[in-house]
Amino acid sequence: MNLPYPTQVVCGAAAAPLTQSQRSLIQTAIQRSQGQQQGTNAQQQVSLQDAQLRTSMLQLQRLVAQTEGNAKLSRQQQQGSQVHHATARQSSSSAPAAALPGTFEEQQPKAAAADVQQQQQLLQQQILLRQLLQQQQVRQRRLQLQLRSEPAVLTSLVKRCHSWQHLQHLFNTYTQHFNAVHVSAALTHLAQIQGPISPLELDQQPNGLKQLMRELTSAAAACIPDYGARQLANTIWAISKLGCGSKVPRRLRNGYLTAFMQKLPGAAPQHISNVALAVGNMGWGTSTVWQQNLLQAAESKRQFFKPQELVSLLYALPLLNVQPAQPWLSTWLDACYSSLYHFNSQELAMLGVGLVRLKQQLSGQQLAEYLHAVQLQLDATVDIAQHSHGSRPSTRTAPSTGSSCSGGDAQQDLQQPTQESQQQQQPTVSQDSRLQRPHLAGFQAQGLVNILWALAVWGVKLEPSWQASSLACTKQMLGSCTAKGLSTLLWALTKLQVNLGSVSSCTGAIACCTM
Repeated sequence: MNLPYPTQVVCGAAAAPLTQSQRSLIQTAIQRSQGQQQGTNAQQQVSLQDAQLRTSMLQLQRLVAQTEGNAKLSRQQQQGSQVHHATARQSSSSAPAAALPGTFEEQQPKAAAADVQQQQQLLQQQILLRQLLQQQQVRQRRLQLQLRSEPAVLTSLVKRCHSWQHLQHLFNTYTQHFNAVHVSAALTHLAQIQGPISPLELDQQPNGLKQLMRELTSAAAACIPDYGARQLANTIWAISKLGCGSKVPRRLRNGYLTAFMQKLPGAAPQHISNVALAVGNMGWGTSTVWQQNLLQAAESKRQFFKPQELVSLLYALPLLNVQPAQPWLSTWLDACYSSLYHFNSQELAMLGVGLVRLKQQLSGQQLAEYLHAVQLQLDATVDIAQHSHGSRPSTRTAPSTGSSCSGGDAQQDLQQPTQESQQQQQPTVSQDSRLQRPHLAGFQAQGLVNILWALAVWGVKLEPSWQASSLACTKQMLGSCTAKGLSTLLWALTKLQVNLGSVSSCTGAIACCTM
């Protein structure tokens, strides 16, 4: 079947669909894995075997071939020696008897015994090597049977790959055993290994990596009808992170979106927020029905959303061109406010930018708490910078979760930060989050720009202490800002009426970079 899109496209779902035989193999593997997945102990035994199995077999085959070659060479040498002895015997019969008395008769038995001994050693070595090769082949067949009967073994092998080359070897070797779960796991693990790839960087990737991406995305497209909510969410997230989203044809986009909408009742909060953010980042158009189903599913599971999932979904809504009703927004904002001190600096920036794009603004006590949480991160940024230069950091702490938080950085000004993959687990939200103290990691440059931009759009009047914190943090971040970021930073600080004249180096650096 000829497809209307070019075959060199990195996204295999668009450019390299599975053949009928590949599809049949995947479907066969899916049917074989319908039972309960067992084999935790087998995973630990097989994972170590697989890494050395094929290499050992190749080495043994080479040794057997070399041994057989040596044996053949030895036989040829023996035949040549016999011919030489016969010639020598004939020549000695015609020569004088007193020249070399008894020399040939004494050497012949010794040479024959050495040849026999060498042949025996070669034969024994050949037999031993063949036995080892047979043992390796038996282990290979056992591994094949385990992969058929225990799909969890292959999933474990996928997750243990440390490079795309290792993953490619595994996929090429055991393609016939990959089912829908394995394909989704492999594509997701590839995205985790390679990190975010810009669509502009796709052509610069190694040819082997592009080939693997084509094969996995093609297999993923064939498995859409067999995916559950988790596999769909992970696959869509991986396509976005690998930079393939814009290359997926509309019919496949609709296939992914329709399948996920049908799985929304069983989707976990993380699946919902990840898909919303990935689809928004890729610019896939969504229907009104799809958007309404997404909001309804999110509202029904709101109490199970973790802080990061709350803010990720809120940030994704304007990217999806979704403007929720005010009651929905009010309820969601209350949930974000109750988890305010759970947010790290990146998520505080995402919250501010998302609210601005939704034409919403914090006020009253919510705004005061938000500014306090931001100021703690601003001061932490200065403390960390001073500590890195040998100064003693302050002992400021904040009420929040006990888990470690880390600041994030968007790739472009006022653009979404990348959401990292998390472990799937039952989400819980503390009702008294402000009684716990977090680790304050401070801002990255883009997070600071986004925060100040949002506050400037809101027209917030800052207190002197807050202005001092923002200015001190700005001085630390100047060297990390892009030209566009510095321009936005200058506009925001001016709009917020921060006195830049008190720090000549700050204004000078901004002025130089914005000229």
